[in-house]
Amino acid sequence: MHNCQTVDLNLGMSLYTRDGRRTGNGRIMSESQDPDLCHAVFGITTEAGQKLILSEREVDALFFRTADELPHHSP
Repeated sequence: MHNCQTVDLNLGMSLYTRDGRRTGNGRIMSESQDPDLCHAVFGITTEAGQKLILSEREVDALFFRTADELPHHSP
């Protein structure tokens, strides 16, 4: 029996790009769990239609999870 770590990413969740030159904003469209590796992977579709399969670590490298995390720019 494995004690896989749960992640705080949900189907349909919006993701906000960290760097628009690499990828646009995205949405989590699927999740699968490898029971042997205890490793979740997420299917993400960006607003430009790019399809990505990413681990939680990769999601966090490319996206902010909430709009509250976005850097604020003052005029």
